[in-house]
Amino acid sequence: MELASERQNQAIEPEHLLLALLTAEGGLIPELVTACGVSLEALKTVAAELCTGRLYLAIRQNAPARAYAVLESDLQAILEYAPAEGLEDPVCFGSALALGEDLFFVNCAHGEKRQNLTLRKSRDGGKTWQSKTVIDEARGGYADIAADERNGKIFI
Repeated sequence: MELASERQNQAIEPEHLLLALLTAEGGLIPELVTACGVSLEALKTVAAELCTGRLYLAIRQNAPARAYAVLESDLQAILEYAPAEGLEDPVCFGSALALGEDLFFVNCAHGEKRQNLTLRKSRDGGKTWQSKTVIDEARGGYADIAADERNGKIFI
């Protein structure tokens, strides 16, 4: 609850839990991430559970593009870590969502500015992004994504 109140929130949100996992002194996640050469100071990420049960991370890395990682479902091993080709990012919050075989990612698709709000779709677990839809070229900012699976709708 302390983490939530530090950020002026009434409840613990998923991003608070992820931050706690990433910054837990002596924890497994910081050790695994550091072993991959990633700076925990620069790391901010979003996660989505893939249809395989593995965890996809879109990692904000204080660079003009994100990186990605895939973790085993038990979080005991990082299976992949690489630059995320085509995921431009101005160091701004983005969000990921797995829906069946598809992985969606929404953020400001610009290397420097918080504009060009874009939704991308991957059919291969986030290694490549086969399609993109620009939602708003002129504006952007923090973006989140949710789905109504029963009706096949995605909400940005």
